[in-house]
Amino acid sequence: MFAVMTALTGGPVHRLSCLFAALPPETKALFSRLKNYSANNFARYRQELSDIVISQESGRNLLMYTACTLRDLTYIEELKDYKDEEKNFINWKKMEMLFEIFRAHSIVRESKFGSLRDSPAVTHYIVERPHPTENELYALSKEIQPAGVKPSKRDIKKLTPKERMQIYKKKIETSYREVSLKEQERKRENESEEMAKLRQKNAELEEKITVMQKTIHSQQTAIVRLQPKQASSSSPPPSFSFST
Repeated sequence: MFAVMTALTGGPVHRLSCLFAALPPETKALFSRLKNYSANNFARYRQELSDIVISQESGRNLLMYTACTLRDLTYIEELKDYKDEEKNFINWKKMEMLFEIFRAHSIVRESKFGSLRDSPAVTHYIVERPHPTENELYALSKEIQPAGVKPSKRDIKKLTPKERMQIYKKKIETSYREVSLKEQERKRENESEEMAKLRQKNAELEEKITVMQKTIHSQQTAIVRLQPKQASSSSPPPSFSFST
C-alpha cells in the first residue's frame, strides 16, 4: 500500500490536477485517508499498530511496514546501551523500545492469510511490466495534462464521474502503451547488443582454438621427425665372445 501511495504522491502523478479533480468524492476521501498514514513520520500507522498491540488482537491479519520498522531500529541502535561511562546502569528505555518492536512482530506473525491465492496474471504483470524512467514518467504526465493546464470546474460539472474516469483512462492507456512499446524496443536493442557481444566472444574463442590446434599439430610433426634420427644415431650394444 505504501509503495502505491508513494507512486500516487510522486511528482509525475501529483501534478495531474485535472485527473484528481475528476475523481468521485468517495475516492478522494479514501485517497486522503490513506495518505495520512505516512504523514508526520507515519504517526497514524504507528498509532493504529500500537493500539492493536496493546489490545492483543493477534487474530487480525496484519502486515508491518518494514521500512518504518528498520528506521526505528536504526534510531534505537544509535542510543547508548548504558547511562553512565562506568557501564553500571543499563539504558532501560532503549530495551523497552526494542521490546515493543519485537512484541509487535510476534503478534503480526500470528496473522494468517488463508484467503490469498497465487495469481499468475498478477505475478506476470509485476515481473514483466515496463519500468519507465523518471523522465519518461514526466513526459507521459505532460501528455495526459500539458503544462499550464488547470481543471475547469464548468467542464468537470458537465460530466458524470464515470465519464470523467473514462476520458482519463483512455489517455493513460494510450500513453502507457507508447511507453510499453518504447520499453520493448529498448529490450530488443539490448538483446541485439548482447548477441553481438556473444558472437564476438565466440569468434575470439574459435580463433584461440585454431591457434592451439596449429601449435599442437606442429609439435606433433616435430616429434615424428625427431624419432628416426634418434634411432639411427644410437649405436648397437657391444657383443662379447668367449674362447675356451
